[in-house]
Amino acid sequence: MYRMKAIRFSSAIKKGVFGLLATALGLLVAGAALEFTFLLYYYAKDGDYIPDSRKFENDPNAFIAEITRSKDNCRYLGQCNLASQAVC
Repeated sequence: MYRMKAIRFSSAIKKGVFGLLATALGLLVAGAALEFTFLLYYYAKDGDYIPDSRKFENDPNAFIAEITRSKDNCRYLGQCNLASQAVC
């Protein structure tokens, strides 16, 4: 019967893999902490938690507003299925 030998990784490979995993975990924790910080900031600024979907509903499309303001011959076509379009 064929007997498989255990694969042994060198100490350098183990340290490298551990370093990559520790870095990935550190970036994940840092990103979560940053997200939580912004959540607290906007909670304090608005006085209440406002979901992003409601914020996007209340704000006009700044890109289209800038385009239509910058040129006199622009006309706004309205909303398509996927995105708003302006023809200049």
